[in-house]
Amino acid sequence: MDTFNIIVGIVSIIANICILFLTGITAYFTMISKKISVISRGFSDSIFDGNTIEITIENKTLRTIPINSIYFVYKINDEWFSSTLFDFDSPTLIGSKEIRKIKTDVFTRISNISDYSDFVRNSIIVVMSGDDYIWTSKDKNTKELRQLFINHKIKNLTLFKEELDGQILSENVKFIINYRENINGAFSYQTVFVSKFGLMNKTIKGVNNLAVNGKINATIIERFLINYVKLTKNDFIIEERNV
Repeated sequence: MDTFNIIVGIVSIIANICILFLTGITAYFTMISKKISVISRGFSDSIFDGNTIEITIENKTLRTIPINSIYFVYKINDEWFSSTLFDFDSPTLIGSKEIRKIKTDVFTRISNISDYSDFVRNSIIVVMSGDDYIWTSKDKNTKELRQLFINHKIKNLTLFKEELDGQILSENVKFIINYRENINGAFSYQTVFVSKFGLMNKTIKGVNNLAVNGKINATIIERFLINYVKLTKNDFIIEERNV
């Protein structure tokens, strides 16, 4: 009987320890832990209408996490840079175990970035929640990087939005044509975007590609407008964008 009571006592102690452990774990994930994982990330570009970046994140905890902003931290030539791609006017709430897809507003370009696919794929994503920074990656550089980031010793990558008539322009737009046509005594005014590949966002006289031997420049556009559309030089303005 004594042996039985000892066994019962040991089992009871172990059970109490397990309950205490589970209670502690539950309390940690409910009140303390802030863990977010990135499930997917992607980049979408457009010939004329700008770019977007989209990420899917998951709240791994048992509590709701408020998100103030999301940073992409990226290394260029052995130097770290940071870009605030998501900055919410009021915190957006991610519920317990919730999976949320977040997409940027349309933008034209990000300073110093030429390969957006690599930027999106290899950036370390940092989530700001209140006064806390949540690092979604356990990269080997994270410990050193955290100190640089917290102490604001990382240069910023600026996100640019170039807008015309309510439309965010893509970095691919190389020329902007503003022209007028006299149709039955009345002028019709048009704006057309021409990509660096020669493609136009609107068809002019049945033509939507102005590239000659794969090349496009202001002279080619001018000849097209004068010789084919039958405009005079006073009827159009060709603006070349420095992108």
